[in-house]
Amino acid sequence: LAKHIRRDHRCSRVVWAGSDATMTSLPSRWCPSARAVILFLLLSLSLLPDPAKSDLNIFIIPHSHCDPGWLNTFEGYYQQQVSRILSGVVNYLQGDKKKRFCWAEISFFSLWWEKQPADIRAITRELVKNKQLEFVAGGWVQNDEANANFDIVIDQVSEGHDYIVKNFGEGAVPRIGWQIDPFGHSSLTPSLFSRMGFQGLVINRIHHDLKARFKDSKQMEFEWTGSRSLMDNSTILTHVLHTHYSAPEHFDWEEGAPGVNSNNVAQRSQELINNLKGRARAYRTSNLLVPFGDDFKFQRPDAQFNNMDQIIEYINSHKELGATIRYATPGEYFDAVYAEAKSGKVSFPTYAGDFFPYADNADSYWTGYYTTRPTLKAHSRGTDSILRAAEVSYALARTIAGSDPEVESGGASWASVFQGLSQARRDVALVQHHDGITGTAKSFVAADYMARLDRAVTISEQVITNMVEVLMTNNSAPVFSISEEPLNLDLKKEYGIVIFNSLGWSRRELAVVRVMQEDVVVTDAEGNPVPSQVAPYWNTQHVTDDTSKDGKEGYRVFFTVEVPALGCNTYFVRPGSASDTSTERSEVSLYMSVNSANPMGGGQGGLYSSPEGDIVPLDSRHVGVELDAATGMIKRLTNKDLGNTITVDQELMDYRTDRSGAYIFRSVGDAQLIYNAPRMKMHVVRGPLFQEAVVYVFSQGGNAQQAETTMIVSVQNATCNIWRGEGDEDRIEESHLVDITYSVVGRQNKETIARYNTNLRTSGLFYTDNGLEIRQRTSAGSQRPEHRYYPSLSMAYILDEQAGLQFSILSRHAMGVSSKENGDLEHMMHRNLAQDDGRGLGEPNNDGSRVQVHVRMLLHRPSASTRVARKVALMLQHPTRTLSIAQSRETYLAEYNTFYTPLAQDLPYNIHLLSLKARDGISDELILRLVHIFEAEQDATLSAPQSTQLDTLFQHTISTLRERSLSMSLSVSQFNERRRSSLFALPNRDAPDRETLPHVSGVPANYKTQQKGESQNTKEEGVFLSKAALEDLERTKQQQQQNEQEEVGERDKRFISRQPLSLLDVDGVRLGPMEIRSFYITMTPLEAGKAGSLKPLDIKPLDPKVTPPISQTRPPGGGLPGGHPRTNGTRILPSKRPRPTSTAAASAVTTAQEEHLGDLGDLGGVFVRNQDAVTKIVDIGELEVRSFLVMSVICTALVVGIYMRLKTRRRRDPRGILPM
Repeated sequence: LAKHIRRDHRCSRVVWAGSDATMTSLPSRWCPSARAVILFLLLSLSLLPDPAKSDLNIFIIPHSHCDPGWLNTFEGYYQQQVSRILSGVVNYLQGDKKKRFCWAEISFFSLWWEKQPADIRAITRELVKNKQLEFVAGGWVQNDEANANFDIVIDQVSEGHDYIVKNFGEGAVPRIGWQIDPFGHSSLTPSLFSRMGFQGLVINRIHHDLKARFKDSKQMEFEWTGSRSLMDNSTILTHVLHTHYSAPEHFDWEEGAPGVNSNNVAQRSQELINNLKGRARAYRTSNLLVPFGDDFKFQRPDAQFNNMDQIIEYINSHKELGATIRYATPGEYFDAVYAEAKSGKVSFPTYAGDFFPYADNADSYWTGYYTTRPTLKAHSRGTDSILRAAEVSYALARTIAGSDPEVESGGASWASVFQGLSQARRDVALVQHHDGITGTAKSFVAADYMARLDRAVTISEQVITNMVEVLMTNNSAPVFSISEEPLNLDLKKEYGIVIFNSLGWSRRELAVVRVMQEDVVVTDAEGNPVPSQVAPYWNTQHVTDDTSKDGKEGYRVFFTVEVPALGCNTYFVRPGSASDTSTERSEVSLYMSVNSANPMGGGQGGLYSSPEGDIVPLDSRHVGVELDAATGMIKRLTNKDLGNTITVDQELMDYRTDRSGAYIFRSVGDAQLIYNAPRMKMHVVRGPLFQEAVVYVFSQGGNAQQAETTMIVSVQNATCNIWRGEGDEDRIEESHLVDITYSVVGRQNKETIARYNTNLRTSGLFYTDNGLEIRQRTSAGSQRPEHRYYPSLSMAYILDEQAGLQFSILSRHAMGVSSKENGDLEHMMHRNLAQDDGRGLGEPNNDGSRVQVHVRMLLHRPSASTRVARKVALMLQHPTRTLSIAQSRETYLAEYNTFYTPLAQDLPYNIHLLSLKARDGISDELILRLVHIFEAEQDATLSAPQSTQLDTLFQHTISTLRERSLSMSLSVSQFNERRRSSLFALPNRDAPDRETLPHVSGVPANYKTQQKGESQNTKEEGVFLSKAALEDLERTKQQQQQNEQEEVGERDKRFISRQPLSLLDVDGVRLGPMEIRSFYITMTPLEAGKAGSLKPLDIKPLDPKVTPPISQTRPPGGGLPGGHPRTNGTRILPSKRPRPTSTAAASAVTTAQEEHLGDLGDLGGVFVRNQDAVTKIVDIGELEVRSFLVMSVICTALVVGIYMRLKTRRRRDPRGILPM
């Protein structure tokens, strides 16, 4: 610290560098003595005990982090490790009531539980009741936070909580969230977990530099608010682990740590205390959470517990060590923290934002896994969608049929069908694991995940067909099918086509059915012709650059359908003739570049012609798209309603790399074009309902004949309203959207992107979503692509405020999104890598699969785009389901209904039916979840709180309605009690000067030298909130609270204080912006006796796989078996940096780290040195104690110093006169 003291000889004063505070001193000759005095004071202060940590309470948290698939499959891990862990731990806990253990993954626990005899189950229940064994988080898995959509997260946590409640009661429902291994943390997590009744949250993997800053400023615990709309209703007290989730170094006795005995217990205890007291300085309370475990630890609980027992006994018997230590659960730790906080001794800062991207060192940004194994990501989202449709159809069919009667031999009961749905839900839930959906597992494990999803799809399709039969049958049991195979009309067959819609809004849109013949007619249920358009169907995987191998495999018939909310409608397809006027043949043009085989390859029977000119246009009533005739890429986009045209300059590109891996994205420079223009082929289809261009790109170095990348761009003319405004300008239809489907093959050491280079002025800002809300990002401050990549769950956009235009990309599955510079937007579609990135996987991400990436493009005013974006994203993720049956219209009408809906009216535009599914296979209760899909102040009308009358919404009579927590595990009173006894019982939470942690969206390049008085953009996330900004937020919050109180009366907004609603309530079910409400409901059946049409599900077991005994394998880099290998094999934890091996290396590392301080991206809280915003960190009581001690020492030292100086001077000058 003496380095920061300098002498000012002119002013004769000591100045503290970096501050405007000065200490006026005695004359300059006294400066050396003053410096000595100050050094003495600093030394004295360093020896003073920390009042807040004088009696440190250490909570040792025994745990085992068990991945449900990573280096081994789920079953492989269970058989080889997890079964032994759980059995051994239960045995040890029952022998000593002081011992504790916590468990997170219910997928593993359920597998173990089902195999235990009655006596072991009884012992385990007693351990849970005694709080020796505590479930933390309690989801089916510990989900990833960058790729798992919010509805899947809710479902997987609910699956785990439901299992806990059924086997251990509501008292065992987890109180603490436990997200210790996801690779970065989403603001969605506190938003959801706080509504599930969690009282605390433990996280770990945040950017290494951010964690260091949090430690330095004692901000490793904070109140995390996930939603600007929900505010306190999305806030949770969050603890960041100090040094990963491993046991303290040298104290893991399954890693070869020295055993403890009477000869070394004192030395080992002192070593542990020194370590933990160093950790304690990063936290504000006198309590310290210490993880005691790691990946698949406690396979030898005797070694772990017996050694730690001796250390605990020694520390507790030697008070001079200044600490007490005990085994504990996370719940006990948070109880202690809350008890201390309630006394007013400490307070916590607040934080709003997320923690992306994650980096464990300056050269390792974990932004690649946002896109790794895209086929798995796409399959997961698609499977969840069809599973949701199956659950809705099952719930509706159960409601119609009523109770579960006896069924005929060979039939199925409602309970058996529900078991199939439960299996499918658990398969989908397992894939959401943070090494599953991320694509960061071994290749054979990824194949196991894909097989589970295939099984879930099979189950869901069987359930949908079966339930639609129940919903649509008059007096018999029809046989519907869901198939992508084309309908063969050669035998003069007629097909009934049933369209099922699982959303709570009716839909009018284009449906498509594959047929083998070109001449077809489509009619509605009354026999009226439906306008339709027939176009060729090309198998894009079989198209080459030779017209002799066209790839055409039959035809597609497009027709407009109207489907009710949660319902079905029926259409018919039959053979037609060329004279049928209701069906239009498409005009098809072919273009091939000059270097392709058979350029401009002529026509085929008059069906093909060739375009002319440099531009290939596609037009609908509201949008125009111009494609480059030489490359097939989109050049310009026009909104015809607004009269605005923007440049798009679309490019398909690759980032080249030899250092990226499954987790980490490290590119070699900027992306390069993948195609070698003019090697391109394009089919252009035009007709009255839709137009499309199918572009085949032949990449550099690829197969000269096979198209590795294709793109289908289409627009439609059908009148399909999405938003019906007051005037034509406010109306938004499907024809405002541009559909793009990419088909991309992974090529080695290439990371494929689509980039849109617009002429919009965006100031380097772009926006992504977390599944529910939008987050602002920035490309400023970094030239490295991996630093500016962020996860996008379903949408991303750029915005030109001056021009009043927004360019949006809506996606069907999660992917990485970025913006290189002003006006552009890109999304990564595929990664195929030839090397491992040293984070434990131990193999390269060799993924040469073909993935279908479906996005929708929208250009409109920001207000209009906001109104439709979320609904369009939901429609994209949950398409209608098409079922067919080979029967004539007359036969069909005699046996089936043609129309079904359980609703009397659509849900309000801003309310989405998140869930409608059976609670179980026996009871009559259904789970109903509703979510408000607009953020606060996002739209003047649609962001307002919305009420829904359920008794008038459904045609069924609703007999009971009980509100529950988000995971359905807690009643309203239980939930409220948890909230009241935790975060919201703390004093001074509403103080206007509360400390606020910054959320960074691009760190200013000069943030390290920013001085007091310099302004910052308070609108952008990523800075300390100024006083003015805090006042604006407070006024907004007060206004929102006032509006809500006027509408629903006085109520405590900190909790779910609503009691179960009566259907007679005037307001019905009321939801504010971004609010999710969950209910158990019972609806009276309309009719009964249809269960006899149920059919058994054909559920095939997964193929058994021979997997290596992971417990005996050594992680790459020489790590010990069973350790945590995501540390480069050197036992360097993510919060630490590797130590340089030489002075030059040290200098290089330091320089690299300094260079990257300005390139942190949206880290969620890097500290910007804004002196105006720096607030008090030390508690007032502690500050008073310190001030008294400091002043006492200063006064004593000054008196001694002056006396010694005077004594010395008098010996030199007998007159005793001091020089001026």
